[in-house]
Amino acid sequence: MFVGIDVSATRGFDVCVLDENRTVTLLLKARDLETLEPILRQFPKTTTFAVDAPSAVSKGLVAGKEHRVAEHELRKLSITLYFTPRSEDVAPSWMRAGFGLYHLLDSMGFPVFGGGEAGSGLTIEVYPHLSYVSLTGTRRGSTSKIEWSRAALRGRVHGLPPTADQDALDAACAALTAWTFANGRWVAYGDPGEGLIVAPQPKTELGRVAPNKQDQLTFAFETTSAPRAIRAPHASTFADRVASLVSQIPAGRVATYGDLARWAGKPTGARAVGQVLKSHQFELPWHRVVDATGAPPPYPEDAAARLRAEGVAFDGSRVDLASHRWQGPR
Repeated sequence: MFVGIDVSATRGFDVCVLDENRTVTLLLKARDLETLEPILRQFPKTTTFAVDAPSAVSKGLVAGKEHRVAEHELRKLSITLYFTPRSEDVAPSWMRAGFGLYHLLDSMGFPVFGGGEAGSGLTIEVYPHLSYVSLTGTRRGSTSKIEWSRAALRGRVHGLPPTADQDALDAACAALTAWTFANGRWVAYGDPGEGLIVAPQPKTELGRVAPNKQDQLTFAFETTSAPRAIRAPHASTFADRVASLVSQIPAGRVATYGDLARWAGKPTGARAVGQVLKSHQFELPWHRVVDATGAPPPYPEDAAARLRAEGVAFDGSRVDLASHRWQGPR
């Protein structure tokens, strides 16, 4: 069995279970880990779990950076994702919920995959956005996230209800990634010492291939369109440029909405920057974007605490912009 779990601190845990034929056998939501635990204990020891959350904090293995090797590698491939800090204490609540889930699964005999041969009875870390790109060979573009996700799973996962929301779709994508892992059609990004992110073998040149050459085969299940190459990183729209800029803000620095709008080519677009960030709130370090007075953003809720943990000084409740304002990309 292949179990995908989408993690949210506010919406609970969404769980999708697939059988060997990639058919949904169970789809549910658990409000918290206490509710989820008795459900997880019912699965056989041969189950492969896939969790949509970081499996460990950063160990600072990337020179001059705070994030993990996996996140560094994927950023270079123009995959946007949320950076994992070096301490659980400053991690957002959804990451801490994920750490708790990994701990529970490990105690139940499903340790986190740390490299080597794939097998059953393991837990893998996944990132559905990466899996969607790997499965389809395309990026989302202007398509809504939920429609893009449904299209990626169509023909690959059977029995998903048409009313499935984004959390349920991401859980299904995680379960499908567990299936590809168990069937030898996978890639992994990162360093085993701080967590590997597993994804389906890409249709195009996206990243490292799986250990065995025989795994470098096109998926043998139905696709919805001909594969298209994933282009080299190119921020062609305002939203793309904003996302690219925010991903480059270093720890210990902040930028204002106005700064980002100006650098992205739309000086009067500060409000539009906020809308972009709302669409990528789990993928970008939004806590490093402040308003013109230095006030931290509304999300994440612990933005101020995270900035302080990165060494940012405050004047009362506002960031000391004179000392910590980023001057933009070089």
